[in-house]
Amino acid sequence: MTPREKKPLLRHGCAGIGLIILLNAMPAVWAQEITPDTILDYSLQLVQETIQHQPNAPEPYFALGYVYYRASRFEDALAAFLKGLSIKPHQPDIVQMVAFLYARLNQDEKAVEWYQKTLALEPDAPSANERLGIALQKLNRMEEAVQAFEKELQFHPDNASTHVYLAERYLAANRLDDAIRHAEAASKYDERYPEPYYLLSRVYLKQGKQDQANEMLQIFQQKKDAERAYFDSLPQPTDQESALHAAVLTHTDVGSLWYQFRKDAKAISHFLKALSLDPKNEKARYLLAQVYTNRHEAEKAVPLFRELLAMNPNDSRYLLGLGLLLADQKRWSEAQGYLEKVLSLTPHDTAAQVALARVLINNGQDFSRALQLMERVIQAENSAENYDWLSYAYYVNGRVQESIEAMRMALTLDPSNRNYQIRYEKLLSKLNQ
Repeated sequence: MTPREKKPLLRHGCAGIGLIILLNAMPAVWAQEITPDTILDYSLQLVQETIQHQPNAPEPYFALGYVYYRASRFEDALAAFLKGLSIKPHQPDIVQMVAFLYARLNQDEKAVEWYQKTLALEPDAPSANERLGIALQKLNRMEEAVQAFEKELQFHPDNASTHVYLAERYLAANRLDDAIRHAEAASKYDERYPEPYYLLSRVYLKQGKQDQANEMLQIFQQKKDAERAYFDSLPQPTDQESALHAAVLTHTDVGSLWYQFRKDAKAISHFLKALSLDPKNEKARYLLAQVYTNRHEAEKAVPLFRELLAMNPNDSRYLLGLGLLLADQKRWSEAQGYLEKVLSLTPHDTAAQVALARVLINNGQDFSRALQLMERVIQAENSAENYDWLSYAYYVNGRVQESIEAMRMALTLDPSNRNYQIRYEKLLSKLNQ
């Protein structure tokens, strides 16, 4: 299989050795104590280094926006996101973040404009229509708000809060049956949600059904008390813990940027620093494992994936990552076990299907299943690499003519690939023997 190209990672036992390396090459800013008073300056210095390295790349400005956002510097965050979008405009997540910030700053006209831009890029963006509806309500554009809420439910019918917002609009319009229907839908999709019951009490009161209104109001109060008790039970981070968490997020984002800029050593040092601050951080550990995998340092990547699976045994990303590494090491039986588990969790994962077909072919097992897997993959993703493995699968099943046709398709999609040309010529010679 051809080596995979590096892809940006920004968008989710062995650490001890790495930390020694980290401490020996630690930038001066990292020696700065991380406190609530210093975290913003600390994070800004980390991101500014990436901006200085690639001033015309959008991603460092997006990272800068998130640093300011975490510090509640919303106007600065907005400026950073807009700078990044001026370089690379069509980014739905960032466009929606801009809309959200305008809403936080009570600039509702601008919020509406940017939520509409979000939906033009991604019509089913989660919660975007709902937030558009909220902004429209604040502008007293009620009919448009109703349309936005209804659109949200077309894409996300299980969004309980949207059902409540729409029910409130129907209650105000005296469409009581519609209000009841949406309030009941909200309570169905989120049984812990108190607001549908308060809304139902208002509807029943308007209908003159005092007993039902009282019953709903009582349920509302019970659920509200339970909600309050739940949130009160959650551990509240101290200011120092919040500062450390912000540092971890920034190191993770900046590490991803350096990896994107092909500065592996810098990327690794940031991920290791994030893990030194939060040893249980899955994202930093996963990104570090990906870097080591792409550097063909399996001896470092494999332990990281095993640690990740100890934290989260059913995460298909970790299972696939470890399965691919073990396959590269020709540890076929172990690799097959992890890949089978991936497919039990996500049956249509094309990468896992290709990897399992590869394992079955190389291990001399169940060639017919390998072919079935590749035929299924090619229907979903007809890449040159997949046609290459489909050709292998046909060949080991004795179907040489079909193997040639699959290899011809691989060459059509990637005509400059010398390996494909050599294999195609060998297949033709076998057919002519």
